[in-house]
Amino acid sequence: MQGLVMKSSKEAVQAAAKEFIQFVNRGVSPYHVVEECRRRLLDAGFIELKEADRWDIKPSMKYFVTRNFSSIIAFAVGGRYLPGNGFSMIGAHTDSPCLRVKPRSKRTKQGCLQVGVECYGGGIWNTWFDRDLTVAGRVIFKSDTKLVHGLVHVPRPLLRIPHLAIHLQRDINDSFGPNKENHLVPIIATVVQEELETGGGSSGDCANNTADKHHPTLVNLLCSELGVMPEDLLDFELCLADTQPAALGGVYEEFIYSPRLDNLHSCYCALQALMESCTGDSLGNDPNIRMITLYDNEEVGSESAQGANSNLTELILSRLAASTSNLTTFQQAMPLSFMISADMAHAVHPNYQEKHEDNHRPLFHKTLFLKLGFIFCT
Repeated sequence: MQGLVMKSSKEAVQAAAKEFIQFVNRGVSPYHVVEECRRRLLDAGFIELKEADRWDIKPSMKYFVTRNFSSIIAFAVGGRYLPGNGFSMIGAHTDSPCLRVKPRSKRTKQGCLQVGVECYGGGIWNTWFDRDLTVAGRVIFKSDTKLVHGLVHVPRPLLRIPHLAIHLQRDINDSFGPNKENHLVPIIATVVQEELETGGGSSGDCANNTADKHHPTLVNLLCSELGVMPEDLLDFELCLADTQPAALGGVYEEFIYSPRLDNLHSCYCALQALMESCTGDSLGNDPNIRMITLYDNEEVGSESAQGANSNLTELILSRLAASTSNLTTFQQAMPLSFMISADMAHAVHPNYQEKHEDNHRPLFHKTLFLKLGFIFCT
């Protein structure tokens, strides 16, 4: 009997893990993460709001708002909510350390077409070598008289950052610290092959100034994915991503082998918690507003217009707490509110156990971790 219970429990855990893996595989950039959250929230009956519109918020209803297509705040209004009541919040972030295509990425060296990239966030950059990489992000293009935002994710390998052969660096296994400007530059094609394919050089036939900033072979690929003309493409923000998908691993499939765990795991858990908490009578009996805030740009300091240190949260909370009969409802709500800053913890590494104090070692198969510090509490 106990064996059946354990098997059933394991199947439930793995089913939940596989659902999360699907979320990660779709969330290849902050823009894709927000779009996936948006899709799930709409399916769950949430109503999309715009910052510039007038809001008519009602008890027991569910809403969300986005900024820059890379940050999203979703909330459900308690059935017994009154202006001045508190907010129950979970915060996480949609961005992860990665390589990003530079605003001017066009580089050619030794017969190779290369894409200039910059390091975003605090990554372990030597792990990006010898990977089957692709691009994902957003593209801005013209459609008639309007500017349109579109998402792009090329699922096949496009780029690679090759290691230098061992024969030319015998001491590579003693220490490896790549020069981020010179060594961390992916190859997208050779000049010869591009000439054979297009009948011309890398100047290409793009009709606008994107050809001056980026290789036409990259621009034309993006246009092909989106179904737009090269002359209509204006700009893009692209992340590099590994084409290898996330998966369950280990002999018992107890591990999640995945990129972007920091912090898509917290985003997913917060999203699921909000949606699932709105079933039954729970929301109708709640005097507070329950909310999740998923921000962009945490990895680079949260100082952007869509970051956690922007005015986004304060503006939304003040709108929700506003009352014509009491001008201090927002101030009253603050001491009645709480926010969990959800992020990942580092489990003790069996090969580097000295990196943790003996009495403060996060272990697998234990419990949640509360991180306390002078700067943050996660």
